[in-house]
Amino acid sequence: MKKILLFLMSITLLFVITGCKGKKALTADEFKNKMTQEGYQVQDISEKYVGKGAKAVLIAKKDGYQIEFFITENKDYAVGSYNLNKEKFEKTKGNAMVETQKSMGNVSKYTLKSNSTYKVVSRVGETFIYINAPGAKTDEINEVLKKLGY
Repeated sequence: MKKILLFLMSITLLFVITGCKGKKALTADEFKNKMTQEGYQVQDISEKYVGKGAKAVLIAKKDGYQIEFFITENKDYAVGSYNLNKEKFEKTKGNAMVETQKSMGNVSKYTLKSNSTYKVVSRVGETFIYINAPGAKTDEINEVLKKLGY
């Protein structure tokens, strides 16, 4: 009985490890379509980032805030941008704040709710999302991020 249980646990662990490795990043078209369906106005500003490590940059605007979506040239740019933005957010921490952080496989996410703002940087593979929005929009933003897979 112990051998069977150990075998099943090993198989489950192997499945979890390999399953977490490959979360699929959105394409620019997928981001644009999903955000448009959610009522956002989407603008392509990729030309401003030519030669700066980004293949595509889209901004989705709604209700006085925006969600920025970046597709970088490679994973190193995405990881570097994620870390830089995370550090920038951490410097703005106030006394009353809530932060979360998780990293697994090709996914990293950091959130900070502080001083009536909600900040998110979330990376999947060679893409990342950047948000600096009013704290009142936290639930709305989290629902959208869930739908996007970020």
